[in-house]
Amino acid sequence: MIRERRNQGRKPYLSWHLSSLVLASILLREHLAKLLEEAVESGGGSEATRTTAAAFALRLAHETCKGEWFDYVIDLLRAHRVACSPELARKLSSALSKVDGVDVRKLEGYADELRSTRPSLDRMKAAQHLQELANAARTKHRASLRPLPGRRE
Repeated sequence: MIRERRNQGRKPYLSWHLSSLVLASILLREHLAKLLEEAVESGGGSEATRTTAAAFALRLAHETCKGEWFDYVIDLLRAHRVACSPELARKLSSALSKVDGVDVRKLEGYADELRSTRPSLDRMKAAQHLQELANAARTKHRASLRPLPGRRE
């Protein structure tokens, strides 16, 4: 009898938690997409907006385990033309361990961009962190990265 009550107590919470994640994902998707579109069109935006958008996307990546939110952060950084801070690199690394798959080519492209534009120590460190994330993603998601039979990459 006690076990039944404990199990019953968990189900509504899990159900509520999952439905709130789906709702948060739906509500934030449109807003975050608009912020990214504005950043692409204008070549940047405010640091506070970028930081908040990245934080929401990383939270969604952790909670939903969807790599699209991880990729969103990379797209956002590229649109703003800024280097990834060491703190954000740690958060991306943590998110990478949770998500189902990421666009490795996007990570590598961003690292290449950082290496090729306005070289500085911060940009070189960020590029190194991103390359390490790309390598980790390749290792973790190797099966999803294999080319289709008959196609060469």
